[in-house]
Amino acid sequence: MLTLVHQFVRDSFQGPQGTGGELKSFQVDDKEVTIAKGLFLYLAVVGKGTKPRALPSRLVRFLAGLETAYGPRLEKWDGLRSSTGNLDADLAWFLRKGYRLPTLGRAVRYHA
Repeated sequence: MLTLVHQFVRDSFQGPQGTGGELKSFQVDDKEVTIAKGLFLYLAVVGKGTKPRALPSRLVRFLAGLETAYGPRLEKWDGLRSSTGNLDADLAWFLRKGYRLPTLGRAVRYHA
């Protein structure tokens, strides 16, 4: 579903050179959804209150790291959650503390 919304936004808002129109966030009632798009995945974080200023860039960097670590598995992914390996552990870590770290750097341990 998010892919369809992303495509609609890109088609509706891209510039004359076919660039731009990237959906990065949206709001639903009192919740804000921040989105990062990678080669294989979308990563969306839903939150209330003041969003950390660096969240979008940290989300992009974290997603890039996930796609590097899980790339071969994601290329062949059948769409079932059970075939993503330990991706849940990495996502749980990011939600607990990763998004707040000054730099992701070496603090990220991917479990692929």
